Amino acid sequence: MELELVEARYQRAVFEGAEEVLISDFELRYGARWRELYEASEGAGEEDAKRAEGAAEGLEALVKRRIDDFGLAAAYAKYARELAVEEELRLGLELLGVGPLERLLAWGLAMHFRDDVVAAPPYLARLLIELAERAPPASIDVAAELEALDRPLLALLEASLAEDVDWGSYELVHGPPPQRRIKLGKLAVYDPGVGLVVNPLTAPDAVLAELLSLKERLARAAYARLGLHGEYEFDERARCGTAYLSVDGTAEGSAEIYICPWFAPPRGLMRRGRTNKAFVVLGPEPAGFARQRYLFVFLTEEGARVVYPDKTKPIDEHIVDLLYRSGLGVEET
Repeated sequence: MELELVEARYQRAVFEGAEEVLISDFELRYGARWRELYEASEGAGEEDAKRAEGAAEGLEALVKRRIDDFGLAAAYAKYARELAVEEELRLGLELLGVGPLERLLAWGLAMHFRDDVVAAPPYLARLLIELAERAPPASIDVAAELEALDRPLLALLEASLAEDVDWGSYELVHGPPPQRRIKLGKLAVYDPGVGLVVNPLTAPDAVLAELLSLKERLARAAYARLGLHGEYEFDERARCGTAYLSVDGTAEGSAEIYICPWFAPPRGLMRRGRTNKAFVVLGPEPAGFARQRYLFVFLTEEGARVVYPDKTKPIDEHIVDLLYRSGLGVEET
């Protein structure tokens, strides 16, 4: 059996989805022969998938002959092939500065397995290793990219990466997530229909770790301005700086003050509990911000804007007194 037919029957055997998606792959890969091979591959099944595995060496050579841009092929093999959702892969290639995806499909280096799932077939494993070795070393300065973003984008980045964000609380400060595609420098792309895609030169966990490092530095600098006393730490679970304040050692006379350069809190942090909480957020008070169940302080270069909770407690008033004593200009709502 000729290699192109082996390849065609393999895809028809494993593909689950709409016929038009499969036909599009065949048109890209086989050109004028697409209909001939499409009809010849009808009825393909498990045996055809096994046959392709046995013909791996020939199929690798077939695909390699088609490749006319080894830069794109190598970038895909080394950095982007873990992105299997089609739109995520498109955005990942865009961040790498290569593409388009259709060239990978035309070569047979990648193919649709479902309507929205694109991946390299497993019989190309050795070719992918060879191509990845051709890719020149590349990296991205994550810290520098983060430093260039404003607080709303940093909040969006954290909310998208952390996966446990309380979106309702996020929206109180930053508003709804963007309804259009936004590029976050070279670091990532946010698309409302896809979510966040991080540049394949790095990894989401690495970006989140660097993001929290930046947040920790900003939170500590803000803490120094607030005139608070008591223990301070950066709480990895809350993802904010945390000052522990106690007036008299009782639960009622104590509070946890979360210092958040931007606001993308975990759901667990915003749940009701016996602990008194207050939140300090860098930036001006958002328009229309209503009283919440916790004290909020919006800290700018000019001073602090205080929004009391719907039920004010003595500990809230004590925190505000400390702000006055710090020398900050304080406005109360």
